[in-house]
Amino acid sequence: MRTTRTRSLAALALAALLLTVTGCGQKSAQTVTGKTVDYHMITVASASSMKPVLEIITEDFKEKTGDQAQLVLGSSGLLARQIENGAPFDVYISANRAYMDGLAEKDMVVETVPYATGAIVLIGRATTLEGLKGPGIRKVAIANPGSAPYGAAAQEALENAGIYKDIEGKLIVSENVAQAYDFVKTGNADAGIVALSLAQSTEIKHFPIKQKLYAPIEQWVGIVEWSETSPTAQAFIDYLQSEPVHAVLEEYGFGPAKVE
Repeated sequence: MRTTRTRSLAALALAALLLTVTGCGQKSAQTVTGKTVDYHMITVASASSMKPVLEIITEDFKEKTGDQAQLVLGSSGLLARQIENGAPFDVYISANRAYMDGLAEKDMVVETVPYATGAIVLIGRATTLEGLKGPGIRKVAIANPGSAPYGAAAQEALENAGIYKDIEGKLIVSENVAQAYDFVKTGNADAGIVALSLAQSTEIKHFPIKQKLYAPIEQWVGIVEWSETSPTAQAFIDYLQSEPVHAVLEEYGFGPAKVE
């Protein structure tokens, strides 16, 4: 999936960006030689659609700089509510601009920027949305439309395709899009509508859903206002917007950020 050249370029870009990061949030750890080393730790709360990409990014982040990023994955809406309740996150990644804007209006996130656009696909035993109506499809997994942007996009696509009411009784609603993907992967659902990025990270077959059936899924990132490691958080965000990482995002099915 990911070329060696892409990985090397991403690592070089990250190392260059983090040369300017100093100061706050510094921690110490003992190495196997007994020597003390300093590093910065950030907590990245992200929409679960980013899971495969963030696993690559955070690995490079630690390997090339010594700084670490721990992930908290979930639905964009649930993570936004946790931030509203004071969760100690440093970076927030949302698959929906409205959640990010809502927090920004309350001065809970700063330096917010779009960095990519997501897409939904069909996985499982149906190859078309119309095929979901078939008798062989008894359970269809989607993420919760009320808190997960990819679930909202799935419902919108079904409604615009004119089949939502036909299959509403088959729907299994999961907390987030990664869980919807797992329902199909484990056989607990016959089909599902999930993020392309999750399907692209494995060899599972997936089938496109026309973009005209749902609004663009805008991926946004920002710094949580009370972060104590904001320089490292900013470097992480800058890296997420770098050209090498854009290449990785493209490999996992993300498109360019929507430019207004």
